[in-house]
Amino acid sequence: MGIDERNIEIIDDTMASVLREKTPQQRLAIAFGLWTSAKKTTYELFAV
Repeated sequence: MGIDERNIEIIDDTMASVLREKTPQQRLAIAFGLWTSAKKTTYELFAV
């Protein structure tokens, strides 16, 4: 499978190895933190 140039979120081999060692709970905690950060940034961007 080749790299889709439209996708800017590419994980390198080192980061993939780190994420593979995480438990499902740890991966969910990381994802929730990223989602929370994106939500906060979006709200701040459109705040009047």
